[in-house]
Amino acid sequence: MLMDERKEIRFEKVFQWCLPRFGDDDDQSLFKFQAARMRNYMRKRVIEDGYEPRYYKGDRVITGDHVARFYGACLLPSIREAMTKAALEDLTTCLHYSDDWDPECGGDWDAIYDDPKVVAPPGTADHRFKHGVLEDGYNKRWQAIVNFGKWITILQMKVELVADIIVV
Repeated sequence: MLMDERKEIRFEKVFQWCLPRFGDDDDQSLFKFQAARMRNYMRKRVIEDGYEPRYYKGDRVITGDHVARFYGACLLPSIREAMTKAALEDLTTCLHYSDDWDPECGGDWDAIYDDPKVVAPPGTADHRFKHGVLEDGYNKRWQAIVNFGKWITILQMKVELVADIIVV
């Protein structure tokens, strides 16, 4: 799962494995989840604010791969040239983590937006409303991949090595 075809572990695979999963069966990656939220928010901006995307118009839609490239460009500014300036601006403008609005004039969500509405569950604290779903996804993933008591930390390894050296 984390190895490539040459049986080498790649950072990209480990990074993706650590990211949260969404959907009923955890079948949706963070990038696909994020792309759906950004598509919905872009549509909202186009309809309600008259926003005109520079790159994502016509048949071009935000996909999970575009979001992954966007995250990479944000992490490593030196690779920003891997994206057109228009695409980077559109993605930055439409960065959104939840569908925390209702359609204007009481319109039907499914008739207006391509992706289903995702909001924080009822009873969520106000300060968690925008990012609660994302934060819960990270917490759930962390709990799934970290098994406390089985892993040795770097600090523990240093202590054990020092103890072995002193004994010898």
